[in-house]
Amino acid sequence: MEVNRSPEEWQDTIEGPGHQVFGLFNKDHLIGITACFTWREDPSGETAVLAMSFIVPERRGQGLSRLLYKGRLEWIRAHPQFRRVVVSHRLSNTISARANQRHGFEAFGRASHTWGDGTVEDEIMYEMDLAKIRVQP
Repeated sequence: MEVNRSPEEWQDTIEGPGHQVFGLFNKDHLIGITACFTWREDPSGETAVLAMSFIVPERRGQGLSRLLYKGRLEWIRAHPQFRRVVVSHRLSNTISARANQRHGFEAFGRASHTWGDGTVEDEIMYEMDLAKIRVQP
């Protein structure tokens, strides 16, 4: 459980050779967070997964998610072990679907998933070949 993690474990989660957590700030206030990790489901270690995207509700709808995508995709491109990127969302999360597609991700799978809040809903998976990454200006 996260509450029991030591400061060292949190530091290892924030930054490392196969993962990075990013904060989105308005001056000194954290208004968003996102991350990318080496995808555990790819034993080759060549796939990165986008995760943990959140922007505080009062700052949503302002185009800030493009900054989260840009930061993660630039970081991934700077790490040559990665050849592919995956991301997913709940079926009902149409905002995430549009953002993933706008950044060049293509759907490749769908499966029933039990989410952290106990909800059972399909998970839609997307992928991108790194040769095709478009970093938004």
